[in-house]
Amino acid sequence: GERCLEALLTCSDDSSALIRQVVVLALPRVFAPGCPRAQAVLRRMVEDQEDRVRRAAWVTLAAMAERSEVLETVAQQLRHPDVDVRGSALEALLREARASQAEDHRAALVLAACLEHPDATVRARATEALPQFFDVGDDIIVDAVCQYLAHKEASTRHAASLVLPVVAGIGHKVALARLCLMLEHDSPSVRHLASDTLVVMTRKGNKAVLGEVCRRLSHEDAGVRQVAMDLVTKIIEKGDPNLLKRVSSHLEDGYVGVRNSTVGLLTDKAFKTTDGVIAAVCENIKHPDEAVRKTAGEAVAKLVNQAFNADGVVVKVCDNFKHPDRDIRRTAAEAVTKLAKVDHAETSTIVSVCKILEHPCPEVRATAAQVLGAVVVPGDGRAVMELGRLTQHADPGVRRHAIDIMAHFASRGDPVAVAAAVASLEDRDPGVRRSAVEAVRLMAIRGEDNAVDGIVAKMECWDPDHRLSGVRALEYVARPGDKRTVGALFAATKDCDPDVQRASLQALGRLAAAAKAQASGAGKAGGS
Repeated sequence: GERCLEALLTCSDDSSALIRQVVVLALPRVFAPGCPRAQAVLRRMVEDQEDRVRRAAWVTLAAMAERSEVLETVAQQLRHPDVDVRGSALEALLREARASQAEDHRAALVLAACLEHPDATVRARATEALPQFFDVGDDIIVDAVCQYLAHKEASTRHAASLVLPVVAGIGHKVALARLCLMLEHDSPSVRHLASDTLVVMTRKGNKAVLGEVCRRLSHEDAGVRQVAMDLVTKIIEKGDPNLLKRVSSHLEDGYVGVRNSTVGLLTDKAFKTTDGVIAAVCENIKHPDEAVRKTAGEAVAKLVNQAFNADGVVVKVCDNFKHPDRDIRRTAAEAVTKLAKVDHAETSTIVSVCKILEHPCPEVRATAAQVLGAVVVPGDGRAVMELGRLTQHADPGVRRHAIDIMAHFASRGDPVAVAAAVASLEDRDPGVRRSAVEAVRLMAIRGEDNAVDGIVAKMECWDPDHRLSGVRALEYVARPGDKRTVGALFAATKDCDPDVQRASLQALGRLAAAAKAQASGAGKAGGS
């Protein structure tokens, strides 16, 4: 008997693969299970160069050894330099996994360890096999896979990210908690991988996950905040007012990437009725940091382009025109310019901007005037009406500014604008009267009856300054050779005020020269 056993073991080194295979298959008939000598032979035979010998050795080893011993041998052979030996070991592992009971996780843990194997084929087979042999949501398997998400090798992290959603399922608390922790990992690639995996495994609006992610928005590392903000954008439900208000505070983040991500989130996820978001965004227009103000201005423009309540936005932004800081006023002006389209500015935008023209500070009025010119096309009747109203303002600076803007803004011959300018010729402020004369020059059409009648009437005023303004304005609306205007100017040459006399004579001289030139031109045309 002993000599027979020795002969059998000797045949395990035979040059014939068939003999070696027969020896492996015969070992269970000769040796008792657990025999160390037989197991030593089998551990050597699983490295055989012939595939059929290796297969037989693995099957026999599984029959003669404890599962823990088989798995230990598998783990050793998976590190073998020969790819075929590794392949046979992996096949043996998969057989053990199929034979495992639900409560026996030993094969699963060895299979999970294959995710960090340097051989891409082994990793791929493990990624494919893990979900097939174990229940979805098994905490031990999930925890084992999660460990590899932060592995130093990118290939291992990728394999783990592929298998985790399958073995864990949607909403697995252990997996989600581990992934949220990885959002703070030192490696940017690990953070992004955790974020991408969370998107796959989380239902939109999951309060627990959103709470954990939002907590990372205050992290000291800008990269962590960036990943967290991008993740919130992907898993937040559209229109969540409380969360949107909380997120909007990050428009003033010190890192530009976080600010830009916040703008994208608000633009994509806020409803047009989410007023709290608008207020929070507009508040940042007065932030001391210019970069933050710029981001807020861009956010305002994008919110309006998404069909938000433009009226409310414009009113809130225009309030910043009154801010004492010139840079903040400029930011607000740029924001309004962006959100009001030149070809069809909302009436509320025009009204809001014109209302700022009543501010006592000239610089504030100048900001509003600049914005008005940018958001409304010249000749817009709505703006002319608002500016005409301001020519009656109690502040002479406001009146003068309104006339100056209207002179360059109204269409030539606009009856409302011309009437407002003519009425201002008898303003008690000399600066307003000078602006009115210039406005008449720019807007009135020569010979237009209403303009002429209004100016002639002003020339009969008791105040010589008003009469002087009328004379100067009449020169710009009079048609050369028109008897009515010539008569009015001739009468003014006899005015008791020498300035009025002198201005009338100068106007008559220029009108006469213009009439002569016109007649000369007409004669030449007739002769030719």
